[in-house]
Amino acid sequence: MARGFSCWAAGAGPWWATWRRPSLAVIGAGAFVLGLSVGGLMVSANATLARTVPKEQQGAIYGMSNSTGSAGSALGAMLGASVATAWGMRAPFAAAAVLMSLVTAWVAVSLKKPREAAASANDAVRMG
Repeated sequence: MARGFSCWAAGAGPWWATWRRPSLAVIGAGAFVLGLSVGGLMVSANATLARTVPKEQQGAIYGMSNSTGSAGSALGAMLGASVATAWGMRAPFAAAAVLMSLVTAWVAVSLKKPREAAASANDAVRMG
């Protein structure tokens, strides 16, 4: 639970702070914290993929992971501009904070613990 909160704080926290108190200092500090958290997130995500995906499928999964990340960056910029145009410059920060909070909650609930993931992988290998 503590890791889930720290992930939320690092990922969604800067967006909430920017929405609540928009200033150049808050945006700069938020971008710094977000950059650090994304750097750690990518390492963790790739390690999770390596641990849970069969070796023969890892290339395809890493490709899909990178492709969806790039598509999300492009879509996020377009949606952020649309939200800012419709509801003002603070709205994209609130929308990003809500989205990051929802994704963090979804990951915290759906991600299996390492022992459970290893047991599931072993069962799949035995059956397959």
